Amino acid sequence: MAEINCYEHQLFDARWLNAYSVPYYNTHINKYYAKSVFDGNIVKRSYSDTLRELRRKMRNYR
Repeated sequence: MAEINCYEHQLFDARWLNAYSVPYYNTHINKYYAKSVFDGNIVKRSYSDTLRELRRKMRNYR
């Protein structure tokens, strides 16, 4: 599992419908992104400025 640094915060979003990834927010780079639940790696195409944009990008991720 990837090491979590102090800037990384897991989000508990009620509107998150994707069971294959988990949303995170990094305060250091001010970006939202998703991590795979299987291996804990960051999904490359998931970096977003807003949580809404992240939800839209990850809607069909498997």
